[in-house]
Amino acid sequence: MSYDVFISHCAEDRAAAEAACDAIERNGHLCWIAPRDLASGEEPAAGSFAGISRCKVFLLILSGASAHAKQVEREAERARSAGLAIIPLRIEAVEPGDRLHYHLADAVILEAVQPPLEDHLDHLNAIVGRLLDGGEGAPLRPLTLPPQVLPRTKRPTSAWLPIAIAGLVGLVAIAIVAALAVRS
Repeated sequence: MSYDVFISHCAEDRAAAEAACDAIERNGHLCWIAPRDLASGEEPAAGSFAGISRCKVFLLILSGASAHAKQVEREAERARSAGLAIIPLRIEAVEPGDRLHYHLADAVILEAVQPPLEDHLDHLNAIVGRLLDGGEGAPLRPLTLPPQVLPRTKRPTSAWLPIAIAGLVGLVAIAIVAALAVRS
């Protein structure tokens, strides 16, 4: 069976990995994710390597647990060797360990540190869709930053505005007084 996206994660990040898997599969792309797609009795490492070979995109859930995990490093190495497009999705403010960093050197890390994770999954889906539907040469960089909600700021009032209004009122008052003086 062929898959579109291999999802690499540590057991501690299973909820985030499953949320990403659900979002991607709702968009019509099939994911390989452990333990769901391991054959009965299959060794996890062997199953993961077989899964990677049947995918086009490698999604890494990057967290404190996965940043230095040996199995994640081996999966990233296998994905890089196989020429898969690699998408690290950082869910915690961590840097990958040296070995993992080497395999992610050409990848653009997607930031999903600010909760909730669901707010970042549409952006992830856009990138996965672009890579899978647009081919390997699909540009990734224009989609590297998720849409940002700009903070509401109070519009600054200019300091000169009240002075200008007071001056205008003063001129109108002078004009009225002058017009009354001319009539008298």
